[in-house]
Amino acid sequence: MAKDPYKLQVVVKNGKPVAVLLDIAQYESLLEIAEQKADLKAIKKMKAGDWETMLFDDYLNRKRRRASA
Repeated sequence: MAKDPYKLQVVVKNGKPVAVLLDIAQYESLLEIAEQKADLKAIKKMKAGDWETMLFDDYLNRKRRRASA
């Protein structure tokens, strides 16, 4: 691997790029970004729907009231 961890190395087969080698830290960073993007997409989808939201403490209180009824 090259000394610069952000320098990508491209694997070429028959003159066409087929893969990329990158530093594991950069790979993990890219995975984190992808996960965050997926989370944001899910949040936007939930907000667009007819979802009820509440504070976690309110949820627990409601649950306790129903259990004791």
